[in-house]
Amino acid sequence: MKTESSSQDQQEQSHPPENQAPDPALLSTLAEELETDENIERLAKKLAKEWNEPAKKDQVPNLPFSEFLDKLKRTKDQ
Repeated sequence: MKTESSSQDQQEQSHPPENQAPDPALLSTLAEELETDENIERLAKKLAKEWNEPAKKDQVPNLPFSEFLDKLKRTKDQ
């Protein structure tokens, strides 16, 4: 029974309530553990691949100035 309560205590310590900020020392330790050269390199490769892909254009925006003015007038009338 004591092991269940101690595991609950550990969970409560690692997950602060939503309105409470996490411990900066804990965040720093976690960042140091996760920010390995391997992980940073993997992230850099992933981002480079995403940025080098052509942009997906499903819809061409309709941006004539006259339509913009009409829409602006309608919203002001509301």
